[in-house]
Amino acid sequence: MTMVHNKKIIIDACYLNSKGGIVILNKILNTIPNEILNKFIIVIDKRISNLGTLTRFKHQTIKKNEFSRIYFYIKNYKKIKSILCLSNFPPPVVINTTVFIYFHNVLFFSSKNKNMSKLERLKFSLKNVYLKFLNNKDYNWLVQTQIVKNLLVENNKFRSDKIFISPIFLLNHKKVIEKKDFFIYPTSNIKNKNNENLIRAFIDASRKTEKNVTLYITLHRKDLNFKFRLPKSLKIKFLGEVEHDDLMKLISEAKYLIFPSFEESFGLPLIEAKHNFCIILASDKEYVKELIDADFYFDPKDIKDISSQILNSLIIESPTVNIVKVRDHTNEVLERIINV
Repeated sequence: MTMVHNKKIIIDACYLNSKGGIVILNKILNTIPNEILNKFIIVIDKRISNLGTLTRFKHQTIKKNEFSRIYFYIKNYKKIKSILCLSNFPPPVVINTTVFIYFHNVLFFSSKNKNMSKLERLKFSLKNVYLKFLNNKDYNWLVQTQIVKNLLVENNKFRSDKIFISPIFLLNHKKVIEKKDFFIYPTSNIKNKNNENLIRAFIDASRKTEKNVTLYITLHRKDLNFKFRLPKSLKIKFLGEVEHDDLMKLISEAKYLIFPSFEESFGLPLIEAKHNFCIILASDKEYVKELIDADFYFDPKDIKDISSQILNSLIIESPTVNIVKVRDHTNEVLERIINV
């Protein structure tokens, strides 16, 4: 990786606060060679100001709003060589330099998604309008899958030749030899994650088997807005929020990963689970099939179908296939922003 001039490369991570987004940021920062650390400025908001990987870099904390971003770019535009925006949005002002935007939120295209509230759909629709307003024909867009690229081209009329499929992810290489007999679902408390259907499917399945069934789920029980009673044969361990490293360890230990989400921008747990030889049960959706081949597919809207596949999975001892269809592109992304 070669550098020229004294201008800086900006990695704009303002607004970045999700666990998946922080994984992407950490992977990029940990991959940058020591000899060129001084060529970068990392822009963050205060929610991630204590992130350990930032200590190697010059970084600037701004407020998480567009006025603060505008001020930063106007003040520094003459010093900028290239920009990588990691939080879906381009720079809020036009800058005559090479710009890459890492886009990783399909919810921007959820105006007709009935699995979200009207308020959520409106919020993401407005974000999508703003996204198109900020876009420039010369900007480069980095996405994680072909599905997301298609959404940008078909829904937003972005140029196909300016969109590059560049997934960034980190795998846990500490393999666990002995699997433990539990299912895990890494989730969050949004309707799109399909948590209620999953719980109801496990209750239904547990009533139809003599085996004891255990589900680990990254929620608090109070997050679920419905009442339920568990059969004696079903144990659900509510983990709450789990740090990424701890979650990867749990996935490596789990015999099963179940993933009933209606839609995802990427689905990193699917890759991590396949890498760690989990038996995978997943929604019969393209976002899954672009990454891996699951052992069992189900209709995420059909509780009985999910239940049936849970029961089917209890019969087998190991995954039927173990191929990850994508690879990490961190080095390629860094080459793009450095060699401009």
